Amino acid sequence: MIRSKTLFLACSLFLLFFTPVALAQLNVFGSFEEESDLQELSSTEGVRFSISDYFPAWESHSLEVEYPGNGGTLTLESVPSDWRRQGSLLLYVWKDEPGQLEVAVEDQGGRRSTKSFELAAGVNHLQLPISELQQLDLQDVREIAIASKSSQRLYLDYVALDRFHPVLAEKGRWDVDYSLEQETSHVKWAKPLQGGTTKSYAVMPVRDGRGIVELAQRLDLDFRVTTLGRSPGINKWGFGDFYVQRSPGGEFWQAAYSLVHAYLASDLLYGPDYDVIIWPGIHPWHSYPAKVRSEILRRVENGAGLVLLFPYTGEGARSELEKLSPLMDLDARSRVDGLDKSPWQKTTEHYITRGVDLNLFPWGHIGVAPSSVVGEALLETEAGNPVLAVRQVGEGRVVAFSYPDTGLLPHVDNIWSGDLTYPYHEYLWTLVARSVVWAAGREPASSIQEIRTAGQSIEFALDIDSDAELLLQIKNWFGETEYEERREVNSTATSVVLTFPETLSGGRHSIEARLMADGEVIDWATRQLEMPRSATLQTVKSRADRTKVGEAVEGTVLVSSDRDYQYRLEFRIYDNYERLLDYSEEVS
Repeated sequence: MIRSKTLFLACSLFLLFFTPVALAQLNVFGSFEEESDLQELSSTEGVRFSISDYFPAWESHSLEVEYPGNGGTLTLESVPSDWRRQGSLLLYVWKDEPGQLEVAVEDQGGRRSTKSFELAAGVNHLQLPISELQQLDLQDVREIAIASKSSQRLYLDYVALDRFHPVLAEKGRWDVDYSLEQETSHVKWAKPLQGGTTKSYAVMPVRDGRGIVELAQRLDLDFRVTTLGRSPGINKWGFGDFYVQRSPGGEFWQAAYSLVHAYLASDLLYGPDYDVIIWPGIHPWHSYPAKVRSEILRRVENGAGLVLLFPYTGEGARSELEKLSPLMDLDARSRVDGLDKSPWQKTTEHYITRGVDLNLFPWGHIGVAPSSVVGEALLETEAGNPVLAVRQVGEGRVVAFSYPDTGLLPHVDNIWSGDLTYPYHEYLWTLVARSVVWAAGREPASSIQEIRTAGQSIEFALDIDSDAELLLQIKNWFGETEYEERREVNSTATSVVLTFPETLSGGRHSIEARLMADGEVIDWATRQLEMPRSATLQTVKSRADRTKVGEAVEGTVLVSSDRDYQYRLEFRIYDNYERLLDYSEEVS
């Protein structure tokens, strides 16, 4: 019995000394949603405060605070008393102009710690680390005082205790870090771009946000991004490092987008000038704050470009979107049902579609929703539905696509289909990249007007005003480069003819051409090339549809030809991520 008590005591001491201290947890105690919340506030003379719906951060309301000419103090008297296991005091402040603010924390003994903050116009996340409050009794905190030394109006929300967030100190908001460090396979169609980088702003979906990075790998793009979930649940749970902080609710939260809408407004109302704004159809147009919508219109009218993907809205805001979009009457329900998957065709000559070979697109796997044209249609389906349209709005250019987007590209059905082995996405990217270049007003003076093929030669029709260099690559249907050549081009040349060797493999190929000067891309174009087939693979069939790791893959290959010849069969096994797992060859 004594031994049992000793064991129990030892286990208790182990748990006491070796159980880790609980980490800081988010505790929002200032959200200002109800009039009763105002009873927990006090202020010095002349300071006025009231509940507002102006750019809240936590739920649906913020607290409008107006300080008089000589300043004053707003005091939060109902605060958690024990701060010992917290990492930081957080406050959200929206300002319509820059300013200054002092935040003071006081304990029951009257000891006070104060920190000053510089406020930018727009969103401000203020952090006061608990480590800077060590002179206070952190288990007996009494109040928080928010003071201004001058006249100013601000909107306060999201007063909370939480862990310290380095992302707020570095980025100023809870959002992901978009980086070009992780590269995927790509063609530098317009990178570096002659004339310098295009400055862009984009709103990107959580699940497909990588799209802006993919575009920036191919186009010389300086981009700023705000991330927005397509649904309240994704908008919250899509951010593993701070999903609780970014959105209070889950799948059915009514105010799920309050904070991200404030980010959008801050970037557009107080951000720098952008050459182009990229706006996928994540949410209906009318769901964004009125100030965001009107600011986009203002920027476009003053010369910024705008690229819209699947622009749709409710009936109540149709006339507003009609001022901007060259495509109208898109229905969100047609994202899934009713897509027109017939091939696209050009309706007129234009920079965006010039040099884009539509034969390289994955037909049967992409589609567009029915819509009506307000501007000028550049592409339409064989069934007559518009795909791409443009228009001039004031000094700015607007481009709109009618396809449901996945990371800026058309959504691709059955992406693992056997006929999608070629790098079709590269040729879809050329269309998106050229749309961004044109919307930004960056189309070049020199160009590749057309690529023509005849026999073993390729002719490039050019319109150039200075010496340049033509880079040619011919790739097979697996994206492998089989031929490459560079040719210097004199400024007086109107065309260049290149002869490629007969060693190209049979079947479909793609011609990729870039017109360059001083290492920078001026223009680019693509063209499909069909080479004669000496033989055709009729069937490739494995003996089993599943093979264990380490076992041999066995099967039958049927080859047909109109003559006898020596051939070499190459066998490659890839996984769904295009990683080469094994290779072998046979000569007969």
